[in-house]
Amino acid sequence: MKTSLSAVALFLALPACAQQTPAPAPAAKDADPALWVVKDEDTTIYLFGTVHVLKPGLSWFDEAVKSAFDGSKELVLEMVEPDAATMQQIVLSKATQPAGTTLTASLPEPARGKYLKAMTDLGLPAAAFDNYKPWFAA
Repeated sequence: MKTSLSAVALFLALPACAQQTPAPAPAAKDADPALWVVKDEDTTIYLFGTVHVLKPGLSWFDEAVKSAFDGSKELVLEMVEPDAATMQQIVLSKATQPAGTTLTASLPEPARGKYLKAMTDLGLPAAAFDNYKPWFAA
């Protein structure tokens, strides 16, 4: 019996073995973001032109940028980041459904069925995220 099962398993596995390995993805092109160096006798400062939107296939973390990051003791960003409590308040103010609406009711019918099934499959009450907008519940 073991031999028969092994033969069947081998037979079923052969098509998978015959598949070709996918071609490797093309190499990313170097984006060369702006990187300036300001230094004196005891301090080196790198000013880095951040990349907010980048076309697919471009690479910005090249040798010069990586060396600057790796050789730095401190990273300072140009954005102001509020404390955790303030951030939580901001996110919740944007994530909450308007009064009188629910997440479940705001979903289109096909999505609503999938959502309710997912909640059931996870063992969660259907209304667990009803106070939130879809992007936050996701």
